Amino acid sequence: MRTRITPVLEAQPDLAARVHARLEKALGHGVDVLNAQRDTLDRLTAVLFEQQAMDGEAVLDILKVI
Repeated sequence: MRTRITPVLEAQPDLAARVHARLEKALGHGVDVLNAQRDTLDRLTAVLFEQQAMDGEAVLDILKVI
């Protein structure tokens, strides 16, 4: 899905390219962070699926591994 570009970025294609590059880099970094923590996130998902609900302390116990 492509969103409409703002008038400012439309008038300044070099700025639009730089913004796009930074967003792509940030997206890549976010994916890297999630992939690096995949085991912990899978464990959190499994416990949540099993218990249907978790309090903050239970979540923090799982996240302490990070």
